[in-house]
Amino acid sequence: MEKWIVENYEAGGINTVSWHMKNPANNSNSWDTAEAVSLIIPGGRLFETYKEKLNKVAEFFLSLKTKKGTLVPIIFRPFHEVTGDWFWWGGKNSKPADYVRLWEFTKQYLEKEKGVNNLIWCFSTDRFDSEEEYFSHYPGDNLVDILGFDDYHSPVKSPEHFVWELKTISEFARQRNKIATISETGLETIPKADYWTQNLLKAILDSNAPVSYVLVWRNGRPDHYYAPFPGQISADDFIKFKNHDKILFLDELNQVKK
Repeated sequence: MEKWIVENYEAGGINTVSWHMKNPANNSNSWDTAEAVSLIIPGGRLFETYKEKLNKVAEFFLSLKTKKGTLVPIIFRPFHEVTGDWFWWGGKNSKPADYVRLWEFTKQYLEKEKGVNNLIWCFSTDRFDSEEEYFSHYPGDNLVDILGFDDYHSPVKSPEHFVWELKTISEFARQRNKIATISETGLETIPKADYWTQNLLKAILDSNAPVSYVLVWRNGRPDHYYAPFPGQISADDFIKFKNHDKILFLDELNQVKK
């Protein structure tokens, strides 16, 4: 991961890192929803354990250096999809005040105690239906740089809602002088041949929203992938998506920077 991150940065790319932290209450996975947030914030019985985990996180981020010693900037997206209930930190599994305290401490500890100054902090919800829902666990403008949301299903199943989300997240960002992004989206195994232009791109164009980047999920297994490959049913449509003048890929990012 370190090697790939540095290579991507040196090529002019953007790196974003989320954190599927194991549930610290029982060392299970991220999807174990046993109460944990209240246990790892200052005053909680697992507070010192959490700091040990943050020490490893700091070590990782501070290791991301080019051969010239330049620290690689990272868009860091901890405790994401907070409006959903499937992670131990999300939705009803954490009190909003505890979640905000966790975010606040995490940022303060990494920056002030460990000297990690190469992070750009992204707050991201899952699919949302209102301003109240989006900001239910919001840490505050002084603790967030990017406003994002994760929505896998709406581009196909509720395109009008996805357009609304794009317009709304962009307005939230404008009001707070932040950057807006689609922090996760995509279609597993991409069974729809025209998904890229007729769903994702169409929604972006219809919304006319200034979102900074779009992240599709990983290509992890032959039966679990979100970006096409040669011969995949949506490959030709993906090339059309790539070639649209509103979409920039790595080669075009370099041209913009120059």
